[in-house]
Amino acid sequence: MKAITIIQPWATLIAIEAKQYETRSWPTKHRGEIAIHAGKKIDKDACKYPEIRAALEQHGYTVDNLPTGAVVAIAKLTNCLKSVDTWTDGYELEGNRLVYSPEYEFGDFEPGRYAWETSDVKMLMKPLAANVKWLQYAGFHDESGDQVEVFEGDIVELGYEDETHTCEVKYEGSGFMFVADSLPDGYLWASEVIEFDGSYCRAEGVRVVGNVHSRQGLAPKEGADKHEPV
Repeated sequence: MKAITIIQPWATLIAIEAKQYETRSWPTKHRGEIAIHAGKKIDKDACKYPEIRAALEQHGYTVDNLPTGAVVAIAKLTNCLKSVDTWTDGYELEGNRLVYSPEYEFGDFEPGRYAWETSDVKMLMKPLAANVKWLQYAGFHDESGDQVEVFEGDIVELGYEDETHTCEVKYEGSGFMFVADSLPDGYLWASEVIEFDGSYCRAEGVRVVGNVHSRQGLAPKEGADKHEPV
């Protein structure tokens, strides 16, 4: 199952079905089940917004008891719609879909961004701790049995559309991407291939083969794991 990491309070807003769309700066082709993973960060200022605070309190949540570092719900990702315009009462998505309050207070619907639509949300009675270590609030594991972590700067072999691509892992402000001239657009967002197996977020069909720092003759810090950033 694929997973998406969302910082709090937005992960819980999806879990309690107060928030229908997760907004991102990039689109996704994935449709179907997806695990909603609450990251370890809480935006405490956002929790003070009246609409957000009211939605959380209705379900017994405050900034002090939001779960972190855990899967909080399973949902279906049913659509990915580009925000195309603003209007008097909110935002317009492609296909003439309108976003009203309080939904637009729960995301960034600036025209040009993308709204990932969720449905059939099933909140977990007990959040499932997910053993995911994040670099810059994101990170994942490759498909090997020893659960090697994949960080920015790694060189990986990626199986995509029946071809193997040698890519560099880069972090571009809003997420990780695999970059290679052989990919159709020259890159692929990591969210397109991440799978959640109940304990780890893994990049399906990905194998770490090196790191740009070692290629440049730079040695890791003394005592550092071989995939810690240099």
